[in-house]
Amino acid sequence: SHYYELRTPLLLSVERTTHLLLQTKKKQISSLKNYRAFSNLPTPAPHMSIVMESLQSTIPMALPTKPTSPAELVGIIKKLANNKSPGHDLISNKVVKNLPLKSIVYFTHIYNAALRLSYFPTTWKTSVIITVLKPGKLSEILSSYRAIS
Repeated sequence: SHYYELRTPLLLSVERTTHLLLQTKKKQISSLKNYRAFSNLPTPAPHMSIVMESLQSTIPMALPTKPTSPAELVGIIKKLANNKSPGHDLISNKVVKNLPLKSIVYFTHIYNAALRLSYFPTTWKTSVIITVLKPGKLSEILSSYRAIS
C-alpha cells in the first residue's frame, strides 16, 4: 500500500488536457471581456519594423572566451555543496573537493579545450529528470509538474 501512495497518477490524454486548459482559458477571457485597459495602445507596426531589422542584421563575432585557471577551478570546487546528489558518473562533491591539485590541472585543460573548440561531450548535456507536482495543481495534467534534473 505504501507503493500505491507514492505512484504518480495517470496523466490525462493530450486531448483531455487540452480541453481542460481551453475551458480554463475561456473562463479567464470571459472575465476580461469588459476590461479595456489596453484599448489605447498604439499599433505594433513601428515597433515590429525595428525588431525585424535587428533580427536580419548580422551578428558581430564574439570575442574568444577567457580560459579558466586551476585557481579559479579550486575556488569553484570549494563552493560546491556537500549535500547535492552526484551525477550519472556517481562522483559526489565530497570526492571532487578531495581531488589532488594534479587532477584539478587536468580538469582545467579539459574545460579550456571544450571552451576553445566549442565542443561539449553529450554526457555533459545528459541528466535524469524527475517530476514534482506543483502545489495546488491537478495531478492529471502534465503542466502541473515541475521537472527537476
